[in-house]
Amino acid sequence: MKKVIAILGTIMQIGPIYGLIITFNSFRNSLGNNDPNLMKDQISIAIDSSMDGIVLGFIGLILILIALLKFKYKAKWFYNTTQLTALIYIFSFPIGTVIGIFLLVYLLFHKKDFNIGTNTES
Repeated sequence: MKKVIAILGTIMQIGPIYGLIITFNSFRNSLGNNDPNLMKDQISIAIDSSMDGIVLGFIGLILILIALLKFKYKAKWFYNTTQLTALIYIFSFPIGTVIGIFLLVYLLFHKKDFNIGTNTES
């Protein structure tokens, strides 16, 4: 169960990237067009997709925290992906920065629990 939660949380971190891609695509579609209705529609698509991605990423982050803190899931792949997630969150000021720093500090102080340097996986 804890591995499934960790995998789902990690996969859901793709949500903000998806939202960003849709946002850029909608802005690209509206470039060079002076139709206000098209601009309005493209802005609406951009905002909706960005929010959907952020919500999906936040739910994934909650699942990662549950796997990490409640279930104490300590696989090496999970350590590496959570570390990458934390580094990305640091650039999402202000809340993401706090979350990213928390995750990095937690991972730093619990690195030995993940058996980094060995071949065992939970």
